[in-house]
Amino acid sequence: PPDTDSVLAPLLGVVCADKDEESQCGDALRKMKKEAPGASGLFFQIIGFWNPKPHLKTMMFRRSSGRDGGSFEQLDGIRSLALMWVSAFHIYTCSVLGPWKTFEGEIQHSILAVMEQGQCGVTMFFVLSGFLISHIFHAIRRKGDLSLLKAWKLFIYRRFWRIWPSLVVSVALVQMYASNQKGYGIFTACGTGQFWEVMWRNMIFVWNLKPWGLEPGCALSPEVEWSVSTEFQLYLFTPLFIEAYIRKKSLGWTLCIIAMLASIYSRCWMVSTYDLWEEKTAFLRSWVTDQDHEQNILYFSSWTRANEYMVGIMTHFIWKEFSAYRESDVKNYTTTLWLALTSIPGQIFVWGTFSVVQVWLLWNHFFWNGHYTKFLETSYMIFNFFLFSMFAAYAIIATVAMPRAQHTFINKFISKVLSSSWLYPVASVSYTAYLMQYVAWWCFTWPTVTNIWEFALYESIMFLMSMVIGLALSLTIERPFMKIGRLIEPYVFPKDV
Repeated sequence: PPDTDSVLAPLLGVVCADKDEESQCGDALRKMKKEAPGASGLFFQIIGFWNPKPHLKTMMFRRSSGRDGGSFEQLDGIRSLALMWVSAFHIYTCSVLGPWKTFEGEIQHSILAVMEQGQCGVTMFFVLSGFLISHIFHAIRRKGDLSLLKAWKLFIYRRFWRIWPSLVVSVALVQMYASNQKGYGIFTACGTGQFWEVMWRNMIFVWNLKPWGLEPGCALSPEVEWSVSTEFQLYLFTPLFIEAYIRKKSLGWTLCIIAMLASIYSRCWMVSTYDLWEEKTAFLRSWVTDQDHEQNILYFSSWTRANEYMVGIMTHFIWKEFSAYRESDVKNYTTTLWLALTSIPGQIFVWGTFSVVQVWLLWNHFFWNGHYTKFLETSYMIFNFFLFSMFAAYAIIATVAMPRAQHTFINKFISKVLSSSWLYPVASVSYTAYLMQYVAWWCFTWPTVTNIWEFALYESIMFLMSMVIGLALSLTIERPFMKIGRLIEPYVFPKDV
């Protein structure tokens, strides 16, 4: 069969009539592919976006991504651990491998209690997003001397190309797999006929506005996409807080604190108004998706989760303060406070508080062992995610914002773990693997396991499958369309406008 060059050459006006001229023809064609203006050059450029080799190289090795040795290495570790925790929680609590809580005699309750708190992995994502999105918009705002409105438009444009194509494809695929697993037609949304209603609600980022039981389509499908809608809604307002900080630091801090407190108050209001504390927790009863509508809204509404995102934005503010501190070595109130908190006594206080209050009291004593009191349950519903967001922010500040010379004791160990190169590939597919994790469950019929070792084995296999499926989605949709977005960006946002 003819090779690609001999087929494309005449189409592009490169004549290769003589065999002796084939090498010259190939050179001319390759040069045209690289340099030709107009439609042909654009065609080859776009086709090149689907070449997996450069994507795989940057996704597998941090040094190939240009981020090796950078100050944000530890964020890859946080993102990776968040994905692992969320995936383990979903497989465990959704009884994919059999009824949950069947391994109580084979493993410490405290470990199972931590696994059951995998929802906090989403909190890690929210804090990371608040930090990184603030960093991204701050860079856009200060680079190129763009006005607030133009920077805002460019910021939303780039976020759209980053998350929307993969989201749309994943919502369609998850629905199709769920319907097929239940024996329905793949475009029927489990026999409800609401396939396209599910699609458009995700496409315009409003999948988090209703409880699961009132959303159209299959139960729990697509379940995890609510967080994408929540984050995008928060993206829309992020520039206001960053702009306030740029204009006056105290104003930025004040607005973030007000928004954070308002979000916490909204959780208090929902718990007290709907007497949610009387319901214990949704995950400790025979809970199904059409129950506890208010619990659902409390869990994934942007206004009830904004406090975690605000913590991420304020973490960016602290990072900016330490950037100035590294350059001038002049301390202010913020840097002095955090230098104290990251000292060895400060680390003992912070991580000791985390171990006692969060892990033992809220996760183990209350949530797992069921020592219910109105005070404990109300505190859990209002503050569990917020408290964990504070500890996640502390980890970011201690390992990313602080000068490396200040990495000591516990924080030094955490920094080493989070910056490990083996976590980087997991972080590279964290978004798409998160979206596609349920598909990994539905590819096969999984056995009901009878001991913790079988459970650990099959859970590991399912996690690896979600990564492989997420990698496929990233290579075919996520990364090529990010490139397309950047390609047309100069035409959407011309520099002279």
